Amino acid sequence: QALDAAGARQRQAQPLGVRADGAQPRDEVRAVRGVAGAVVHVAVAARGVEGLEEEDLDAVAEQQQLEEELLQFDLAGIEALAYVLAAKCGSLRKAFRYFDSSRKGHFPQVVWDTGMLLMRIDAERLTGHSASQLFSMIDCDPRDGLVSRAEWAAFFDAVMRGKLRDLVAEAAGGGERSTLADRAATKRLALRQLGRRDSTRKNSKAGQPRLPSKERRPSNDR
Repeated sequence: QALDAAGARQRQAQPLGVRADGAQPRDEVRAVRGVAGAVVHVAVAARGVEGLEEEDLDAVAEQQQLEEELLQFDLAGIEALAYVLAAKCGSLRKAFRYFDSSRKGHFPQVVWDTGMLLMRIDAERLTGHSASQLFSMIDCDPRDGLVSRAEWAAFFDAVMRGKLRDLVAEAAGGGERSTLADRAATKRLALRQLGRRDSTRKNSKAGQPRLPSKERRPSNDR
């Protein structure tokens, strides 16, 4: 019944180009992630890494790390969402508590959208679905604009089988794997080094004297 209910939720909220199981075709997700990853590098290069705050560097590094892991484990759609939330919060249970900060046993979409922004999760890039589409999939029984603890548990229990259960546990730093922050440390260090190089290069250019403009040649006109 839980599987049937999850399937119905995903079909009802299914956007164009998405399979009936709630996930975009794997090749499409890989292509989106590849383009999005290039966009991140271009945006960082254009703005200059030295202009990013520490939280921004952390977010970029963790985003890149998650993209690599999702590709490595071939996860997309709801499976990718479960993996990302566990990696960010420590477990799916802790993820629900994060959104249900008022401890009412449920939360509305505005809290979901705000929480995804605060955690710097680009849902569409990582899962193939927008944050609002994901909320609509989870909020199904009843569809009242609130995600309850029961809805949350039923939704993720339907996909937590096979290798995914182990991967989600490992995403949170279980077993022999470190936490997401630790796994992204190398990328964070690389971004800081890039920022220092950019800053040094700009300061070097700023300190160079300007070359004098060429003087006009005397006119031959009489």
